[in-house]
Amino acid sequence: MTFSSGAPLHFETGSYQKQSVFLPDEEYGRALDTLVKACTDILLTNDKGEILLGKRVVQPQPDWWYPCGGRMKPGETPYTSAARLLKRELKISVAETEMKNAKDGGRFTGVGHYSYLWQFRNQEPKGNGTADISCVLTTTLTEAEQKEMDATNEEYSEHKWMNPEDILQGEFHPALKQSVSDLMKQREWEKLKTIAATSSDEELGKQFKLFLKNL
Repeated sequence: MTFSSGAPLHFETGSYQKQSVFLPDEEYGRALDTLVKACTDILLTNDKGEILLGKRVVQPQPDWWYPCGGRMKPGETPYTSAARLLKRELKISVAETEMKNAKDGGRFTGVGHYSYLWQFRNQEPKGNGTADISCVLTTTLTEAEQKEMDATNEEYSEHKWMNPEDILQGEFHPALKQSVSDLMKQREWEKLKTIAATSSDEELGKQFKLFLKNL
């Protein structure tokens, strides 16, 4: 199984001291040539199970539909990074007490980690591309958040709510399709856990066979 079952995605050893450092464009470009950049992407869902995607207009994914996300900063957890990016891209505020794993009382659930190599990037020299590791999370937006969110952003031309099955069957980036597939497996896994607690062994066996068939 490639999907996460909602297990923690962040661990700390000792006391990390966050440094406030800004790299000029030329120096940042050299850093991208020597380091793998960490990112956080968020599969935002509504009560219908649809996923919010934006059509990007900048490198490294121009003209592709992609979820809200961006670079993770040193000292951030995947959850605090997700909260910052939601504020930056959609003007959605997340309470500090919610900036953690759902199993620890927060609002974010880990979907998985994915590795990317992009041919191009925004920073010069643009043809050098970039290498990323993305931590993908998911959370459900409330009705109020959906009404109040402001998707005006220079990195995207438009946003849409999309059915997961349409994403899996459509012309979308394979990395997006993989993370959405893993999210759907995660949902089915949660259903299985409910069935295990409330139904007969026979019914659980039938559902588990269907789950394994769709892996």
